[in-house]
Amino acid sequence: MKNFISNKRRIFALIITAIASYWLLDAFIDTLLHYDETFLENLLYNEKENAFRLFFSTCFLLFGILMAFAFSKQMVAEELRSEKERRSLFETVPYGFYECDTNGKIILANESYSRITGYSKDEILNMYIWDFMEPGQQKDSLPEYLNQLINEQPSPMPYIARNIKKDGQLNDVHVDWDYKRNEQGKVTGFVCVLSDITERNRADDALREAHDELETKVEQRTKEVLEGETRYSSLFENMLNGIAYCEMIFDGDGRPVDFVYLEVNDSFENLTGLKKEVVTGRKVTEVIPGHNDTHPELLEVPDVRLSSP
Repeated sequence: MKNFISNKRRIFALIITAIASYWLLDAFIDTLLHYDETFLENLLYNEKENAFRLFFSTCFLLFGILMAFAFSKQMVAEELRSEKERRSLFETVPYGFYECDTNGKIILANESYSRITGYSKDEILNMYIWDFMEPGQQKDSLPEYLNQLINEQPSPMPYIARNIKKDGQLNDVHVDWDYKRNEQGKVTGFVCVLSDITERNRADDALREAHDELETKVEQRTKEVLEGETRYSSLFENMLNGIAYCEMIFDGDGRPVDFVYLEVNDSFENLTGLKKEVVTGRKVTEVIPGHNDTHPELLEVPDVRLSSP
């Protein structure tokens, strides 16, 4: 369309130039032959000038015809080159492209659409757009939906469909479309671009399955850990021996100087008289003042090299 408009402008400019050139030629002849009459008076009353004008007009006309022929030939060459470029792009893009009329019959398709569907281009041009769709409600309602689009003309919205290839395989396609209109704006068909998203969907499904499997394993492992903690807690609480789970505290030289009660069992309470809520989270020197002086052996760990955390 842009080339067409540009060519029309060039032709219009050529016509204006020809008219202007002719009137300049007429003025030159008047000056050359020293006539003061107007062009019409000279044309009617001066036979010698008429012959002179006829000669130059004929030459100018022949020159104009040659220029117009050369220009037309150039325009045809440009149109052919542009058409060849459009056709090359149309056939090489990785997306399936087709046009259909208002009845859903395909009237144009490229090689990528042939590859996506598995049908040859000759076969495709004898088919309707729903011939490729998986049987179901979406396929059955498509003819009526086309009529609705033509009558109401809502804004085009992309959609995803499942098509059946010639060999029977199913593939998922993402479809972008728009209306095809004539010069009066009337809808004469539809233009569609398809993307085969089968592999992408398979990758998404595989990723989703891996995620679900990982979540299942995490839940299973968490359950096992909780069950282990439950068994440990049961054993810890029901032992006859008093047990205190503590964290050692070290000074700057890495020597143990105190420890904190983290957890104690019921037997510890019964044997020491110290309640869980009193000792848990507190240092032994706070719970039992002078404890380290009377029991320094509790701060000794034989045959173990101590180091601060």
